[in-house]
Order: sequence, then structure tokens, then C-alpha cells
Amino acid sequence: VHDGVRRVRLQVQCAECGRMLANRQELTKHMRVHTGEKPFACRFCARTFAFSSACSRHEDAIHHHRRFFCLVNGCGQSFAATPSVRVHLSRNHQITSEYHRFYEKRDTDATAAAALASLADLAASALPAPTTPAAPRRPDRPTTRARPQRWHRCRVSRRSGGTLT
Repeated sequence: VHDGVRRVRLQVQCAECGRMLANRQELTKHMRVHTGEKPFACRFCARTFAFSSACSRHEDAIHHHRRFFCLVNGCGQSFAATPSVRVHLSRNHQITSEYHRFYEKRDTDATAAAALASLADLAASALPAPTTPAAPRRPDRPTTRARPQRWHRCRVSRRSGGTLT
């Protein structure tokens, strides 16, 4: 079946930099590098991201205080991101493959408190801003505007031959 020949995949080229990408979806994501578009916003702060995975990683590490813990022989050291865990595993424990078996993502003691604080901040931002009472109207101005009568179509107006209702 394979005969040592690699299958050629259709690719799409970026018009800006010439990079070859696997498909149109990848090109769409890649174009954010050139345009600076950041359509994914953190639910807890004002940061925006070009990729949803980066937004999720930020929320987990910064707002939820979830960390990656080393599981090798009770090491227990924690890290904010997987690349840091992989470096730790290769340098300190000489693990060079199947990294995912030697660490896990866990909540920390600060996770529950951070989640409650984030929800409180979110609720406070959802409340309408306090408004100042409107200034009283001057007595020489009418309180309502006279509206022109309009024709409208309803069952009554059709039956009555188009009279105003």
C-alpha cells in the first residue's frame, strides 16, 4: 500500500509570508499572526488571544490557579504550563518520552478562592452602572411628542377598507 511513497497532501499557501498550511482552517488561524486579530477574550480580565487554547491556558493558570504537578517519586513540583513540566522531567528525572504519564493537572488550594473571587468580579461587572436621576423637565416643554398617524395593516384595518385603527 505505502511502497515507501509519501502521500502528497493538498496545501494552502499564505499570501503574506508564503508559509504552506494543511487546509483553509489552518490558514484562517495563521492569518491572525499577520492581522493581529484576537477574537478570544478572557472571561475574567481584559486580555484577548488569537487562539482559544491560549485563552483557556491563561484562565486555568492565572484565574483558576490550576497547575501541572510532577508525579515522579513524590517530587510534587508544580508548573503553570506543560513545556515547563517537560523540561523539568527531562533535566531532573531523565524522562524523554511519554511525558503525559509523569504529570497531571490539579487544582491548588488557591483554586476555590480564585473561582469565588472571579465569579464575584464577574457578577459585579454584570450589574448595570448606577445612573444619576434625570433632570426635571422644564414646564414650557411638552412631555410627549406628537406622533404622526400611520397606516398599519391589521385585521381591523383590512375589514374596514383601510381606515386608521
